[in-house]
Amino acid sequence: MDRTGDDHLALLKAAQEALNEASLRITLALKATEVVILERQMRLQAAVEQGVEDSVQRLPLPAVPVSNHRREHRPGRPRIISSDPVLQAFIVARIDRMTFDQIAEDVARHFPPERRVRKSAIHSWWKGYRKSPKPIAGQHADHSG
Repeated sequence: MDRTGDDHLALLKAAQEALNEASLRITLALKATEVVILERQMRLQAAVEQGVEDSVQRLPLPAVPVSNHRREHRPGRPRIISSDPVLQAFIVARIDRMTFDQIAEDVARHFPPERRVRKSAIHSWWKGYRKSPKPIAGQHADHSG
């Protein structure tokens, strides 16, 4: 081979070595990038799991007080009488001396319009009230389950 052929061959070998070195660097860079991506995925997964666990452990306080109606998972709004202890006491104090119509009229005289109830509501509530167990005065009912 002549001198120019040897020069070309040397240049080709140098270029091949440079390509091999560049290929190796690219492969190493890709492996390093994969490791970084895997580490970030693991950290993200751990953060998501911790966030879910934290949110379960720190439940928000209820917007309204928990009532038997909500505790029993009953649909709709609770009955006015069931959610108003003053109205309940007012009705219970009159239930054995007045008719349901008379109690409804007395409620209308003593309570604002949003707390008034009709005789059918009083009768319906009274039927359920008579069947339910009553806590002893000064004790709280056990709602443990």
